Amino acid sequence: MLFIKAYSLVAQKYPQLRQIFMRWPWPHLYQHPTSVATVVTFREVSGEPWLFWSRFLKPEHKTLATLQDKMDEYQAGPVEKMFHKQWVFSALPSVLRRIIWWWTLNVSGERRARRTSTFVLTTVGSRGAEIQHPPGFLTGNLTYGPIDENGRCRVTLAYDHRILDG
Repeated sequence: MLFIKAYSLVAQKYPQLRQIFMRWPWPHLYQHPTSVATVVTFREVSGEPWLFWSRFLKPEHKTLATLQDKMDEYQAGPVEKMFHKQWVFSALPSVLRRIIWWWTLNVSGERRARRTSTFVLTTVGSRGAEIQHPPGFLTGNLTYGPIDENGRCRVTLAYDHRILDG
C-alpha cells in the first residue's frame, strides 16, 4: 500500500499521471480529478488460479491503515461479493465482453478511470521474481521486485509515451 499511496500523492502534484489517452471519437487526453489505483490480486476459485482487479478510489486521501484494511478485504472476502462486476463479466460471451471493453476504454474518460483506474500495481516480488516490462494499457504501470535483506527492491514504472515524455 506504500506504493499506491506514494504514486497517488505524486499524481496529485503531476496531473499527467492521472491522464488517459482516448482514441474515440478523436484522439484526446482526459484528466481524472483524483487517482484510481488497481492492484492485481491473486485469488483461488474452486481450486483454479484467478486474477482480479482490486480498486482503490482516491488513495491519496486515505490513510495507509484504511488502504491496507481494504486490501485485506479483497484478499479474504468472498470473491463473488468483493469482485462482483468482474465475476458477472467473466461469465458473458466473448463477443459481448469485447464490446463492453471497447465501450469502457473509448467512450467516457471518467468511466474508464473509475472502472479500470489511472494506474496499476502488479508484482510477483513475494515469489522471488520480478516483472521487468509490466504490460498494461494505463498511463502508469508500477511493479517491484523481491525485497532484499537491506529492505531494498527495484521499482519499475512503465508509462504511456503518448502522455509522458521519457
